[in-house]
Amino acid sequence: MLSEDYQHKKICGFMLNGVRYNVATWQDALVTLCNILSESNSDKFLQFCDMSDFKGTKVSYFSKNYVERKNFKLKKQSVYVWINQSANSIRLLMRKILRQFNINANTFYIYLRADYTALHIPKQTDDRDIDTGNQEKIGKYVREKMRQLSADKYVFDTNSLKIITDKDLTKQYVGINYPLLKQITDGVDISSQTKNSKGMSRYWNEVFVFCGKKYLVTSQWFDYNRDGFDKWFNSLNH
Repeated sequence: MLSEDYQHKKICGFMLNGVRYNVATWQDALVTLCNILSESNSDKFLQFCDMSDFKGTKVSYFSKNYVERKNFKLKKQSVYVWINQSANSIRLLMRKILRQFNINANTFYIYLRADYTALHIPKQTDDRDIDTGNQEKIGKYVREKMRQLSADKYVFDTNSLKIITDKDLTKQYVGINYPLLKQITDGVDISSQTKNSKGMSRYWNEVFVFCGKKYLVTSQWFDYNRDGFDKWFNSLNH
């Protein structure tokens, strides 16, 4: 239900019109909902760009302009949705979107993960550090985990490798917006291969070797990606 308080709670899916959709984060849920609804009426999202209901004091929740790391382009649309929001802010935005499509928000169901964040857990008196403020930076954390796999000569099977080298599959299974791995093209300067078509760096300039081939690892990580990465990493047989 979209009437509850979802602060510190992690979404894993939602049900719309009797169909369940699995998602990795609240941001993923928002984008997925918009993409589903845009299939039935793409023009409506263009209208959202000009509607006062979708404008905050400083933010336009739907826009035709890209803001790096703040909004995300919808499929088959020239519209970007603002994803740099808390769970409850996204909840409110989803209610407004459903209202525009004449969908009763009370029929929209949220599925939560059982493992709520450490913000729900009181500080312990033993030596365990459960304060999320002391967690390793997500980028450093991911690099060290991937270095570990590379150093251990971990072998991905064909399907596992496809998941982390394909943009849509990486989004589905890990919860990030870029393929986790990008194969290096021999004879081409590595620094140029770290950038996207707009010349913006999206991969670390560090070589990782898997299955006898060289790869780059994406640098596009945010704190809310940690759970998705851990779930994927822990699913590996290593």
